[in-house]
Amino acid sequence: MLSLSTKTKYGILAIVELAENYGKEMVQIRDIAKRRKVPKNYLEQILNRLTKQGIVKSARGNRGGYELGKDPGELKLFDIIESLEGKMKLKENAGLPALQVLFAAVEESINKILDISILEFLELQKKHENDVIYYI
Repeated sequence: MLSLSTKTKYGILAIVELAENYGKEMVQIRDIAKRRKVPKNYLEQILNRLTKQGIVKSARGNRGGYELGKDPGELKLFDIIESLEGKMKLKENAGLPALQVLFAAVEESINKILDISILEFLELQKKHENDVIYYI
């Protein structure tokens, strides 16, 4: 039902990479693409969009690359998703008043869940990185 686009998934991967290097040095796009297995050309488009939104900073030259535009403790996962997906509009498409009420509650719940900082998201990722999932 609800899913994130490939663009947003790749964007989050890039943000995670930049957050892990926050305060160190700028990260070059080819390194992000290689480590996160993201097509470089597509990643350029995503990072350009995030740069225009102020989420990411870029610099050219030998020591150029990308870095987060904000501290990972202040940058919210919701902001990244909204920058790449646009605003969520469940309640506008409901058609029936009761569905509008329910969809508004769904939107509010999703917004609360995604209102975590990138730093908190990194901690959550590290906690679950080694989880084993078995499929039958």
